Amino acid sequence: MTIAQDQQGRDLAVDPSKSVIVEAGAGSGKTANLVVRKLRLLAISENPEEVLSITFTRKATAEMRSRVIGALRTVALGATATNAYEEVLYDSARAALKRDKEMGWNLLDNPSRLRIVTFDSLAHMIVRMSPITSQLGGPVVVEEDPSPLYEKAVDRLFQSLDSQGDDSLSEAVFQFLDLMDNRQVRARSFLTNLLARRDQWLAYVLSARDRGEFYDLINESCTELGLGTIAEISTVIEVAGVGPALAQLWSYATENGVKSKAIAELARYKQFPDTKEVDLVFWRGLVDFMLTSGGTFRKRLTDKEGFPAPSKLKGEEKKEAQAMKDLFSQVVSEIEDINPDACALLNRCGVLPEAIEEGSDALALMDTLVEILPVLAADLQVIFTEHGAADHGHVFQAALQALGDETMPGEASLSLDYQIRHILVDEYQDTSKPQTQMLKRLTAGWEQGDGRTLFLVGDPKQSIYKFRDANVSNFLAARRNGLGDIRLTAAYLTENFRSTEAIIEWNNMVYGPVFPAEENIARSEVTFSPSTVPAGVSGGDGVIVRGFYGDPINNAMSEADYIATKLKDIQAKHPEETSAILVRNRSHLREILPALKRHKIAWKASDIDPLSSLGVVSDLLCLTRAIMNPMDKLAWVALLRSPLVGLTMLEINSFVGRANHVWSALGNISQPMVPATKAVLARFTEVMNEALGRYQRKSLRQVVEGAWVALGGPTLTKDAGELEAVRQTLDLISGLEVGGTIMDTENLSRSAARLYASDAAGADNAVEIMTMHKAKGLQFDSVFLPGLANGTRPDEKSLLYWDEWLNDSGQYRMAMAPMAPPGSKDVPLYDFLRARESDKSRQEMARLMYVATTRPQKRLFLTFGLDVLDSGKVATPGKSSLLGIIWKQIEDQAELSESPVRESVTKAPEMVVTRIEGKNFLKSGKLAAPLAQYRGPEQGFGNENVPELSWDNAVAIAAGTVFHRFLQLLNDKQIREVNPADAAKFKPFWERQLRSHGLPIGKLNQGVTLVEEAFKGLNSEDGRYLLADHDQKEAEKPVTLVVDGEVQDLVIDLTFVDNGVRWIVDTKTSAPAEGEPEHAFIARELQRYEEKMALYGKAVAHLGNEPVRLALYLPRIGRVATYGEHRAAA
Repeated sequence: MTIAQDQQGRDLAVDPSKSVIVEAGAGSGKTANLVVRKLRLLAISENPEEVLSITFTRKATAEMRSRVIGALRTVALGATATNAYEEVLYDSARAALKRDKEMGWNLLDNPSRLRIVTFDSLAHMIVRMSPITSQLGGPVVVEEDPSPLYEKAVDRLFQSLDSQGDDSLSEAVFQFLDLMDNRQVRARSFLTNLLARRDQWLAYVLSARDRGEFYDLINESCTELGLGTIAEISTVIEVAGVGPALAQLWSYATENGVKSKAIAELARYKQFPDTKEVDLVFWRGLVDFMLTSGGTFRKRLTDKEGFPAPSKLKGEEKKEAQAMKDLFSQVVSEIEDINPDACALLNRCGVLPEAIEEGSDALALMDTLVEILPVLAADLQVIFTEHGAADHGHVFQAALQALGDETMPGEASLSLDYQIRHILVDEYQDTSKPQTQMLKRLTAGWEQGDGRTLFLVGDPKQSIYKFRDANVSNFLAARRNGLGDIRLTAAYLTENFRSTEAIIEWNNMVYGPVFPAEENIARSEVTFSPSTVPAGVSGGDGVIVRGFYGDPINNAMSEADYIATKLKDIQAKHPEETSAILVRNRSHLREILPALKRHKIAWKASDIDPLSSLGVVSDLLCLTRAIMNPMDKLAWVALLRSPLVGLTMLEINSFVGRANHVWSALGNISQPMVPATKAVLARFTEVMNEALGRYQRKSLRQVVEGAWVALGGPTLTKDAGELEAVRQTLDLISGLEVGGTIMDTENLSRSAARLYASDAAGADNAVEIMTMHKAKGLQFDSVFLPGLANGTRPDEKSLLYWDEWLNDSGQYRMAMAPMAPPGSKDVPLYDFLRARESDKSRQEMARLMYVATTRPQKRLFLTFGLDVLDSGKVATPGKSSLLGIIWKQIEDQAELSESPVRESVTKAPEMVVTRIEGKNFLKSGKLAAPLAQYRGPEQGFGNENVPELSWDNAVAIAAGTVFHRFLQLLNDKQIREVNPADAAKFKPFWERQLRSHGLPIGKLNQGVTLVEEAFKGLNSEDGRYLLADHDQKEAEKPVTLVVDGEVQDLVIDLTFVDNGVRWIVDTKTSAPAEGEPEHAFIARELQRYEEKMALYGKAVAHLGNEPVRLALYLPRIGRVATYGEHRAAA
């Protein structure tokens, strides 16, 4: 058996007796080692719940659970290993299966006993265990886009200006706006962004309401950071032995006279100052002396720097001048030999942090922020409570509150300490501060040798989620100092089993010089550790670097055609292989997607192509807004301009003019019209009259869809992809509407912006398209990285910069500084923090590029376009581009060619007005109303089929929706039983949800009563059965079915498999009429939904070969009624 080069690290990683931190390089089999360790820990545990595995995504959770159960099932069937890894895996699985049998766990029948969770679900579990201690109360809805709630908190803060309450708060807000030059929009945006990251600054602000204490904290952190920076460069200079030579050089220069005031200050120093103090004057002078304004070592010394030209001197002076210049070059060379990053270290000394100047406007702004930020955070918490909502940060802080701390652990901490003996954390390099705090509190009290173990695994080189507050320093600090009181043994997995030898060696060659030479925890600097090639792996197609130069649009089109041609060739030669296009951002695909379509290459995308950019979707959203609000002039004008109507802007201006109410203006047109325009307007008003008459009397989705179809909308779709986009948009409208309308139209726009298209998701060899961030953890045979020379816009200056870092001892430090208010002098600490943020972003760009180039198994294509300078030379990639980071290493490998001039570059497309032809309108003569031709999923249009929505119906609908969501929440959180007495605890939550559905205050009690009746039914025998853990259990499962040639989209409330039978359960919150026998009510409901349930039965045929049992769950009577029972009774 071949022994891996990193076998020692692999053995250590799966040793269940040790606490270990593993750096697992790309393709090294990280998940495989996690699975083996999980199985070995199960083999020595009393209960499977003792082994807690934590991941970041549900997908990763599902994969790990599947692999653990898969290994157990495989050995249970008597399989034998075919390679070295399977031998280790199967031995571990047999030991776990033996333990399973001894202890009666039955993991194969009860896989939910494997405790594998995400950080978010763990936080929710902790909060549920201690609803009072966590101060979160009952269940909350976690908002994926909480920005509207942040904005409400800011609005509430600004309302203090008009209130008669706290004068000091009102004065602080007024002063804040004054210092912001009364730019309210910018001030609001600034505060909103601060709320999104409040976990990084709130604790410091709250703990230091005493002004002096707060600034002492910042100054101490800055001093520590400055000393650390000075110590680094001083060590390099000392090891290089060039300190005396440098002193000789600056003495010579200052004696000759220098123009820089900073360099002139060096005349006061005969040697280097004490490194235990931050001497800003000396270090800024030395930086100016040694570096150019561009931040590089000086190669040319002039009179300005105190080095006269030797040609102007004679005799000994001439010799001395030349000797000094030679000495300077020698010093620089020796410094760089010791540390290639010495120039960067010296640059940092030039911007060492210093305290904000007393009496400055910047300090006044800081004082104001310290006053208003805690109030802003408190307002947000109140708004969360009012809406029954939270963001992930809020839930995490509540979980930490429930866990307590080392001196006073909470009830949840004590309970989990008893249950959990082993913790495994995947992708530890992506953890944030709250997540590491959670781990510390979960392991507080663990001692070395007590049988409990902690396992952390990840790859610092692949830490790319800084925008989610991930901090790679957590990994570095844990490896150096351990986590809490737990010391961790470091292990390394270096063998790359994913890629060919050519790709592995290329990555090693490229990134060695790109990553920092030395690890630095405070600056989150990660060194590069090369991957090794496994025995027997060799060759491979390797890496192609292909560039084009010329006009940017020509470049993009040439690049797109090149990629499409290569993909076509690969698919022809290797139809069984996978391919992917990975981009830094979606704009890089502008020319690529059309090129794929031209070459008839199927593709599927993950959050790449926004549906809102499609004309048909934009028209549909305008139609929706127009129906909901006749006063929405923008929506009505856009609708008239769209191909659904097709008026010119001249016609719209003539017919509507300055009228605010477009719909009314259309009914009072006096101007003459050409016959075509007259016909189309007549048709449009006929359809819209019908739609507006049915608004809030029928489902909004039905009204919108009916109007769109009646206006000929389907003829505007170019392909099946656009029809699918329309369906997704209509589904969105259906999901947001309550009582036939959508309360928050802005939410409709925001939600629509989060919908993305997929061109051919079902194609066997479809090319996968995704962002580089999404590709992390995936692998493909061929990978294309386009647009690598495209830079990003420089980040807009933030009004406040702050940084939180871990020092070498693993303790958190923080500095914060505001931008200088308009008209004020610069703030050095602000400039330092901004430069620090830029440095971290550039390092993460290098790591992102590394992630992208380590995805391929066989082939890697890097493509890009470069501008041509006025001189005729081809430009080099910019610093803000991914290519710019590695250009020095790959420039010689790049194949460049000039892009041919394309016609589209020189000829702008002609603007034309598109209008649906009259023949494509649905004919209205056959039915009473135009919209009656379209029958929605449940109700048709027509005057005879327009039910009035009474408040009783609205209450029942809202209560049913709230209870459905509550059931889904229980299932998502894996809550398997409820106590009727808990109803009082949940009532505020239900009330908030009902209020958000538009119920008036007078109807809330009625709605809460209906939900409570259904909730209490969960404690019945049938209710407990549905809540229990079952195999393949899913709630709110979407399915699609083709019936009579038409696509129908369904959502199944609950499905699971029990005793070999697949259950399909639909929940109905209706109840027997007064005096109606229960059996008669059940029979009526079964008959009412029989056709719909039959569709559900057909729709799940693809899920398995199990017999299907259809059932209605009627929680208000606590019964599950099956159709089998119904037919038998009949």
